[in-house]
Amino acid sequence: MELAKAAAVERLGAFCVRRRRIVALVWLVILIVVGSAGARAEQDLSNKFSIPGAGSQEAYDLLDARFGSQNAAGTTLVFSVGPGSTLEEQADAVAATVAAVAKLPHVASVSDPLTSEPSSVLATVAGTLPAAEAAAVLE
Repeated sequence: MELAKAAAVERLGAFCVRRRRIVALVWLVILIVVGSAGARAEQDLSNKFSIPGAGSQEAYDLLDARFGSQNAAGTTLVFSVGPGSTLEEQADAVAATVAAVAKLPHVASVSDPLTSEPSSVLATVAGTLPAAEAAAVLE
């Protein structure tokens, strides 16, 4: 069986060498067809996704209606310490990290998890929002 496969591959190779211009032209046509199909398909792509009637979709729509400028723009940093240490002992490192993140472009607000009261965090977030959205946060 292996000998038959080797012979078939040898015949295919010999054909490709004898008809190299035709083989190259066929590959070029295949590349053009696949490339143009891909370019056409790319125009139809969208990053919008929704599942009407799903609970998560209703929550997303509510967030979008009330907090459109902040919807899906949150990130959570997780701080970890080694054995025998507490996060409070590393408060200076946490504060330095929070300050560095606050200086990054496109960061609207950052709160220090060790020093922030929830009400002050809400007030900080509300201060970065349009008036209608800020009122909803402070309700």
